[in-house]
Amino acid sequence: MPYPTAYHGTGNGGYYIGFIQNTCTADHTYVCKRYAWSMSRIADGPIFNEGHSTHCVPEYSECYNSKGDQRRIYIYDKGIFKNPFNDSHCNKSIKVVVNSSDRNCYYSATTNKVLVSGLKERIVDTMVNNDGQTPRMINGRCLVGAGWCQCKKYVPPSPKPAPVSKNTYNCKGGKSYCIDRCYRKLKDKTWRYSNKKAQIGNTEIKNIYCQTDACQAAFDDFNGTRNSRSSYWRNCKNIITNDFKIYWGFPYTIDDSSIDW
Repeated sequence: MPYPTAYHGTGNGGYYIGFIQNTCTADHTYVCKRYAWSMSRIADGPIFNEGHSTHCVPEYSECYNSKGDQRRIYIYDKGIFKNPFNDSHCNKSIKVVVNSSDRNCYYSATTNKVLVSGLKERIVDTMVNNDGQTPRMINGRCLVGAGWCQCKKYVPPSPKPAPVSKNTYNCKGGKSYCIDRCYRKLKDKTWRYSNKKAQIGNTEIKNIYCQTDACQAAFDDFNGTRNSRSSYWRNCKNIITNDFKIYWGFPYTIDDSSIDW
């Protein structure tokens, strides 16, 4: 059995993805087709197949890096060939859309040797660049569990609010005042669910949510105190949370202390 630190894919008869020398860069990360034990001559370094003595060691063959460079990888220690998708030497992951126009994934970013074929479009994780915001993309491909796949950055859709019923609240400070105050207090706020974050588009805030009775009543500070308007705020917040759940799949919410209603 192979050392468990490399990623083991099961498609197309099985394959392995790992990086060497504790360097999680594209040219040090390899996609390998085969694994076996081999009698090899090992030098002082852990990866080379030449040296002073012969040992029976794990051998990964038909290995390609992002440039399509091929080599064999010999492992004398289980920590040498590591999983790039869950190791601390690699940057955090970012979501991408893969296989939207090309149903194949490849051994490398630059060659057309197919690793897995017949794949569907889906959202998966890949490594992020050093800027922490963009996916590591080479030649329009990203390294994911199925190999180097055609990819593009995943952009979550903005929530699409449900139709708003006719406004009946008579804003004590005037309708335009309530809408403006609601907009100023809700814009650029971060809503959260678990470790996920989201923001509402400014257009949706002003033209959808701040048009509702609940949100106008919550931010009409001519109509009682903050405490007396708290029930209106809860209703306003629930409208937004429900839309997040419907259109994003998660009930994003926000801490009351961060909103000055």
